[in-house]
Amino acid sequence: KIQSMHGNIGGKMVIFYSKVCGEIFEELLRSIGDILPAEDLLLCKDTGELSREICRPGGRKAIVVLLVAGEDDFTDLLSIRDQLWDVKIILIMYSSHPDTILQGHLLNPRFLSSCDSNYLECVSVLKRMLNNTSAGGSKPDKSMKKKK
Repeated sequence: KIQSMHGNIGGKMVIFYSKVCGEIFEELLRSIGDILPAEDLLLCKDTGELSREICRPGGRKAIVVLLVAGEDDFTDLLSIRDQLWDVKIILIMYSSHPDTILQGHLLNPRFLSSCDSNYLECVSVLKRMLNNTSAGGSKPDKSMKKKK
C-alpha cells in the first residue's frame, strides 16, 4: 500500500508518483531510498494529491518521478500538464512502444524511460539531478552536450 508522507513540501526534494504498487515501484522506491533520506521523499498515489503537493510553497522546486501505470493514468497526468510544465520530471512510461514514448514527451520530462527499461538509469539520472540541485542550481550536464 502506498502511504503518503504529508508535511511541508518545501523541505522535500523528490515527489514519487505511482498509482500502483508492484515490482517496479518497490525496486524504484528501494533504489531512491539508497540515495535520498526518507524525509526528503514524498509519495503520491493520485493526480489530485500530486497537483496539491506541486502547488504548495516550494513544490515546483522538487524533482518529480512519475511511474505511469497505463493509458488512463497517463490521461490523468495530462489533465494536470499545465501544473507540471516547469517541474523537473523523470517519466517512466508503461510501455516502450514508440507511440507511447512519443506521447510521454507531452509532459516535457527531463528524462523519459519505460517500465521495460532498466530502472537503474532513472535512479542514476535522479542522483545527478539531486547533486545539481544541492550544488546551487540546475547546471548543464557536460555529458549531454552535443558533439561537434
